[in-house]
Amino acid sequence: MTKQTASKNAKNRNVLVGAKILLQLILLAAIIAVFIFAAASVLNRTSDVNAEIAQVQEQINTEITRQENIEHSMNYQHSISFIEDIARRRLNLVYPDEIIFIITD
Repeated sequence: MTKQTASKNAKNRNVLVGAKILLQLILLAAIIAVFIFAAASVLNRTSDVNAEIAQVQEQINTEITRQENIEHSMNYQHSISFIEDIARRRLNLVYPDEIIFIITD
């Protein structure tokens, strides 16, 4: 081989090596872009799920409070105090030893 042919072959090899490296870099950049997009998508979904969890937890807390109120009301309605209150207010009943005062205008 002559010097010129060897020089051209070396230049061609250098161009091919450069092209391979450039192609690998482009491929690597594309893979990184896909991973970044996937990670952003996962983070967005995680944020949505966390917001939904917070909303459901708030609903649970509301229902727990409601249940406690119902239990309190049920306990009161089964008590002597409730029965006595209803007898006094709705039926105008009194104990035998009580004195009733009626105030008129």
